[in-house]
Amino acid sequence: MFSTNIGTVSIPVKDTLNMVSNPVTGSVGLGTWSTVADYSNIIVKNSSNTTLFSDQFANSSNWTPSSGTWSVAGGIYSQTATTTDCRSIAKNITDSTYTYSLKARKVSGSEGFLIIFGYKDANNFYWWNIGGWGNTKNAIEQCIDGSKSVLTSTAGSVNTNQWYDVKIEISPSKILFYLDNVLIHAIDNTTSLKLYTSATLDEANNKLFLKVINPANSAVVGNVDLKGVDNNLISGEATVLSSNDPLIENSLSNENNIVPVTSAIDSLSSNFNYTFKANSVTILQLNTSVINSVTPLKKNESKLKIYPNPAHNSVFVQGYEDGKISVKISSLVGQTILTDKINNGSKIDLSVLDPGIYIMEAKEGNNVISTKLIKQ
Repeated sequence: MFSTNIGTVSIPVKDTLNMVSNPVTGSVGLGTWSTVADYSNIIVKNSSNTTLFSDQFANSSNWTPSSGTWSVAGGIYSQTATTTDCRSIAKNITDSTYTYSLKARKVSGSEGFLIIFGYKDANNFYWWNIGGWGNTKNAIEQCIDGSKSVLTSTAGSVNTNQWYDVKIEISPSKILFYLDNVLIHAIDNTTSLKLYTSATLDEANNKLFLKVINPANSAVVGNVDLKGVDNNLISGEATVLSSNDPLIENSLSNENNIVPVTSAIDSLSSNFNYTFKANSVTILQLNTSVINSVTPLKKNESKLKIYPNPAHNSVFVQGYEDGKISVKISSLVGQTILTDKINNGSKIDLSVLDPGIYIMEAKEGNNVISTKLIKQ
């Protein structure tokens, strides 16, 4: 479907209806990975500076270990096993804006600390992995239904027998991560997508391709407003691949279990409502013979480059200015896996990605490149 509906230039798409709030609430916790570590002085405060939870570890009654060997002595909560993925969970935080702070010390082992927040259950949570990957990297990881992905990462390590001040500031719009009062990570937390959209324009044939994926189990009604297209009646066709069962697939014995269905579109204005079916991929091919001010977002391959591709553990982004380049790597279904801002010519570490095919986008000013990235 995608390969036969291709434009010559990309068109910017602004999603409004399709964005929903996604506050990070849930329990706070602590963890280690092949490491013995100590924790103390746990404090969680809301935006009014009211203490929601604190623990100076007179005992361990506020904590529920799920793995590892946890104990309290002298106001310190210690995890002494050297196994992987040791966790202990505490207070459930229902506020959408709060600060989680603590002190942490590595005693021995190969890595650092795991600071858990937004914990719903054992398969759905966030953690700040400080000194992970053999004490070489700091990263924010999110686990959804048991599958972890890296939201952002940077080089970093921790020293043995040194206390660190750890602070996470969580709000509906952004999450900030500080180590010894130095900002290490900042991730946006404003929204998650209901629909995944893109648009391209075939300049020679005046055809606009709007591609929309609805992964939800219910239909979504969206308003489509074609800026820069005269309000004449628009015709075209809609090709939809959908099923009530999201797990359905074709096989050699049943090649037509799920097939795309194409129907004609007539008499649409430049502003119209459209129902995107549940579990669907929709391509609207619109004949836009009168185009006044649709602004194509042309890829400048000569000024913004991603290489090598295929890649192993790293990829470089080459621009032409001295400013920062915004980079986003997503799965083929649109889930953001990694975001970063880098200097011109800098390297993106891919070691946290599993081998496979991803979509990588880099933006520098008005220059944008989006390409399929193969991680070997």
